[in-house]
Amino acid sequence: MSERNKQTMRELWRAVAAHDFDAIGRCYHHDAVYHSAVEHRGRAAIVDYYRAYLGGFPDLRGEVELIVAEGDLVAHRARVSGTHKGEFMGAPATGQQVDIHGMIMSRMVDGMIIEEWEAFDQLEIIKQLGLA
Repeated sequence: MSERNKQTMRELWRAVAAHDFDAIGRCYHHDAVYHSAVEHRGRAAIVDYYRAYLGGFPDLRGEVELIVAEGDLVAHRARVSGTHKGEFMGAPATGQQVDIHGMIMSRMVDGMIIEEWEAFDQLEIIKQLGLA
């Protein structure tokens, strides 16, 4: 089960890189909850979150640097980088590059993400965009 859950996380990052919102949605259970700076409830709301993020950073790249799984939990450390080419968090495009690391813990059910906790340094993003 742990390998299947890790595979879902890898599929998610491939879907994000491809801007494949249908594939992103397939990684999440319909009742999923995504905890970040703002909580997102339900698959559609989570896909909209990715849509907004990729709208702000259309060249977003994510790399899973470490992934571990046990039972129904998967944790991974990721490096995310991209160029701020569209509106993000209410800020117009700055053309600035961002490069940050973060941790994500996911609880899985039937190979899909049912609950997720994101820990990326939002202040670091704002600093790198020159908005702080």
